Amino acid sequence: NPDINKQVILDFEQELLEHKEQGEFIETLYLFVPFIVLLLMVLITYILYIKFFKPFKTNFRDAIYREIPSNHSPAVIGYLYRNKKTIGEDITATVLDLVRKDYLSLDDSLAFESPTDFDLIIKLNQEKDINKLLDHEKYLIEWFMGLGGGTQVTTKQIEEQGDTLTNGKSFIKKVNEFKEFIRTESEKVDFFDETLLKKKKVSHVFTVIPVLLFLSCLILGGLYSINLVMGSIVSVLTALLFEVFIYTRKRKSEKGQELYNKWKAYNNYLLESEELKTYNMSSVDFWEHAIIYATTFGFADKVMEQLSVNLPMTKEIASGSKYLGVGYSHSNYRYGYFVHTMNHSYNTAYSKSSIITRPVPSGRSGGGFSGGSFGGGGGGGRSR
Repeated sequence: NPDINKQVILDFEQELLEHKEQGEFIETLYLFVPFIVLLLMVLITYILYIKFFKPFKTNFRDAIYREIPSNHSPAVIGYLYRNKKTIGEDITATVLDLVRKDYLSLDDSLAFESPTDFDLIIKLNQEKDINKLLDHEKYLIEWFMGLGGGTQVTTKQIEEQGDTLTNGKSFIKKVNEFKEFIRTESEKVDFFDETLLKKKKVSHVFTVIPVLLFLSCLILGGLYSINLVMGSIVSVLTALLFEVFIYTRKRKSEKGQELYNKWKAYNNYLLESEELKTYNMSSVDFWEHAIIYATTFGFADKVMEQLSVNLPMTKEIASGSKYLGVGYSHSNYRYGYFVHTMNHSYNTAYSKSSIITRPVPSGRSGGGFSGGSFGGGGGGGRSR
């Protein structure tokens, strides 16, 4: 029947027209929907930050703190300060602290074998019980003393660890193990929010919103043959950025945040306090303790530069110091020579070990933490 066939064609054309109009409406609608979703995700991110990830408010809010805030080891405090990150400065700071506590001592008797540079000997005090130390401190002593044969090691022996593949692999392995000891020790003192992982799992649920937007763009784009590429791009980028935000969140516990604020204020005291810059503090013990933490935080050079002006090194001060005056009689002495020498030895060993153990033709070495630029560099010259 011609009339029936004609009606079928008209109905089909009407359906095509309606389908096209629906597609055009959806295409227009999706010029706005992705940005609505984006704004929604921004709002959700802000709410999650306030509820789950914002640092705790503490009672301590002072900008300056004049005393060392706690007796935690420098490596553990560095782990707190850098949000669970351990770096090369922690090696030198730990050695300095062990020297301060008399578990190690320094010998500059090799200093005069070279007119331009000198080696230093790090000796184990066998009268002290290293079993009373924290695990990472004990491990560092056993590691370094093992490099020298048992009871002492020179800074050049440390520096030479990257000269062979076997030693380089061992050095990188020891660095990673030291890092793990610090992580384990830091977990014992509850510096970080233990509920953070649970909060992150809850937060990840909201990723479903941009994911649904992406799926709708694919389905509707195919069903109506329309261009929803912009919506797809916005949804993917929104989901990725949201996931990165959640993944990178770290949060200290209330106890950890309080201590962090105090250490930050103590850093301000060492770096910015006009009082300290003009204060004639003649106690070597005070400065040697402070420089240990300044080393961990990466600005020992700045503190020693100021110290070389306020407290010029003399024979008397050198004889009463644990490490600042080591090598004072050498013509190439500069303030805190051991800090600089230890920094250089570790950096060199780590750098050479990383290179020699790197897979060929390309790849990355096995983890650990960066040798980096130590905070002990620079400092004052010879003061007489």
